[in-house]
Amino acid sequence: MSDNFKIIGIGGAGINSIPPSFSDKSFKISSENFHGFPALKTDLMKMDKTERTLIISSPAGLFSSYVLPEILRTLNEKGERLIFLSIEPFSSESKERRFRANETVRNIKKYLRTLVRIENDNFISSMKDSSWTEFLDKVNSHISTLVEGLIKMDDDIPDASEIGLYHSEGVTIEELQKNLIFSNSKPSEGMIGTADVRNLDDLKRITDNLPVEILSYRLAKKISISGVLLYSHQNSSYSRVIPSEHGIRIH
Repeated sequence: MSDNFKIIGIGGAGINSIPPSFSDKSFKISSENFHGFPALKTDLMKMDKTERTLIISSPAGLFSSYVLPEILRTLNEKGERLIFLSIEPFSSESKERRFRANETVRNIKKYLRTLVRIENDNFISSMKDSSWTEFLDKVNSHISTLVEGLIKMDDDIPDASEIGLYHSEGVTIEELQKNLIFSNSKPSEGMIGTADVRNLDDLKRITDNLPVEILSYRLAKKISISGVLLYSHQNSSYSRVIPSEHGIRIH
């Protein structure tokens, strides 16, 4: 895994979704430390240029929607390879927030190499008995796990207009199928990714039983798979992967 990346969390949702293990690679931008666009642009220009920059934020937020276009425009001018993880509002949220999210994403797409949409609604089924605080903590944990899986992809992250994310771990192949977490419910053309395996037999069982193309693997004490879902890329070399038959399952 390359160390030549950085993560920028914008607003509460973005900051809370940064994987703790990559805090040394992260930059946090909030309404509390925002002192105007001139100062922000200076700070962004001072950042070391990396092979890729992951930006995590909810485009529905007032602060995030206000600063995102300028942040992405500045980073794009620096020649950064930008991957934006858009934390989508719940379907139960106000029309105003959902409209603001869609408009913000529409306005910033031109600056992006890759867009990842993360639908909060996908996490609801696993948290029916949770308090609101527990619910939000678990959502942040799920998103953080997906982000960490994306980072593991290293240089295999496709330069695509839009991708999804998935992650799973367990002791058996059946548990991997049961514990799959997807970033959204949009049908995909296939899954590519990395795996942690205990031995080569684990790797063979994954490739024989799951609709995923493993690009790299490493030996570990448990089995896990992480990677990306590909959408509408007929010309992609990865489109031969069989689409997943699993629904959205989160445990």
